[in-house]
Formats: sequence, structure tokens, C-alpha cells
Amino acid sequence: MQQQPPAPAPVPQPEAPDPVTQLLDQADNALEHERLTTPADNNAYELYRRALELSPGNTRALTGISNIVEQYLSWAIGNTQRGNHARARHYAGKAQDIDPGHPSIEAVFRMINEREDAVTRTFRLDPRDVRRRSVAPALFEKMVSNLKQDSFVTIYARNDAEGRWLYQQLNNRVSFRVQASFEQNGIPMVRISD
Repeated sequence: MQQQPPAPAPVPQPEAPDPVTQLLDQADNALEHERLTTPADNNAYELYRRALELSPGNTRALTGISNIVEQYLSWAIGNTQRGNHARARHYAGKAQDIDPGHPSIEAVFRMINEREDAVTRTFRLDPRDVRRRSVAPALFEKMVSNLKQDSFVTIYARNDAEGRWLYQQLNNRVSFRVQASFEQNGIPMVRISD
């Protein structure tokens, strides 16, 4: 009697991926690509929420949602500093919709309101004068006469070198360090907000 060959060993089947891990990976990817709450069918917030439905208290999902709120608040602050108050308010509102109790939201809204209410003076500069570093000293003196230690300054210039030069000119004319942000812009100007 012939012996039957042994039955082949069963081929291991790959484990089905964990649905929570899949959702978290998709959510992390959406967050990385700044799909925070849109589009409706593929955004980080909804994917993290679905992961939490399957795994309540999942720290990775909770951290992801917190990161979304922080990103919106960061965008709100950046837009406030650039004087885009409506856009800043929009982003702060998005953060508030996600986490109404977040400790920074009230402070961000207060900052937006303060900046919106602040007196802002804008000094436009001739691009040729800035390029040649020949802006009239009287114009700088007019700018610094409006500067206070707690003023917020935004310097707009065509490139980093011009922005640094303008910043240096302001700092050389006051007894305190000017707090300023820089934005690249084709038309050089200095905006001072109280």
C-alpha cells in the first residue's frame, strides 16, 4: 500500500488590517496634507472621530484632533498678524467648532479683536528707494514717531534682504527692540498697529 504524501501545510493568510489603525493612518495622512475638516468624505477630523467611535479614548485619535485645533489656531494667529481678521476669525471658529473648551481659543479671539480695534498706520515705500537703500530719513522718523514699545509692526518687502534692511532702519531709530513680522510683497511698506 502506497503512503499518501503528507498534506501541504496551510498557507498562512495575512491578517486583516485593524480598522482603527487604518482609520488613524488615513487621518494622519489627511492631517499631513492639511485636509483638516474638508473635503467631507476625506478629512482628518472625521477619520479621527470614526476611530474614536470604534476605540473610545484612543490617544492617537485624541492627539490628532488636538493637532487639528492647534493648526487652525496657528492659522488664525498668522492671519491676525497679517491683518486678515475675517480669515483669522474663520479659523478660530473652526477650532472652536471642534473643541469649544480648548484653553487657547478665547485668547485667540481676544487677540483678533484687539488687533481689529487697533489703530493701524501704513507707510508705503517706493520700491526703487528700498532697492537703492535710499528711503528718506524723514519717512523713517515719521514711522518711528508712531511706534510704541508694544506696537506690532509688519514689514512688507520684495525679498528678505530688503525686509531686514527696513527692520534695521526702524530699530536704529528707537531705544527698544521692535517686534515685527515679515511678509514678501511686491510693494514695500511698513504697517504699524497699536
